[in-house]
Amino acid sequence: MEHLTMGSGKDNVDSRNNDNNIINTNDDNLDLDLRILEKFCIKILQRDFLIKTVKITNLLGNILVEQKRMEGTNLIAEAELITREESRRAAAQAAIRTATRDQFRSKLGDLLFSTSRYEKEVRATIPIKDPLVKKNKFLVLLTFDVDADADWILYKKILPLIKENVDYFI
Repeated sequence: MEHLTMGSGKDNVDSRNNDNNIINTNDDNLDLDLRILEKFCIKILQRDFLIKTVKITNLLGNILVEQKRMEGTNLIAEAELITREESRRAAAQAAIRTATRDQFRSKLGDLLFSTSRYEKEVRATIPIKDPLVKKNKFLVLLTFDVDADADWILYKKILPLIKENVDYFI
């Protein structure tokens, strides 16, 4: 079991903090240390080399932290596919879709994750629930290389990591 601890990022991920990506969410009672969330994003990136980006958002889709895979000494060019503003809109739309899917929970069970496969990349959304009140608190948004078997990566590598570390989100 690999739990999160404070520390610096490893090779192959960008652990730089961009203040433009951090949204102050005092109204959401967010008392988490954003460095822990950044470390968690790095842990996700380290789980599979086909993961391009990881973002953690609040329930409104505001991006709290973001990490990108490095290739050599260069950040990958996720921004070339969509702009930063489009990425923010995509996060808000993912939050809306997750909230609308919640209405089927009583019949289908909890949403584990959702994926969208585009011609040029795969995107996924994972809700992180507070296990005590069974409500979503955060969303993890990932992008993958187009050749990734995202369902397998999410189910076998990412969901177990979230389960092991859910205490950091409540």
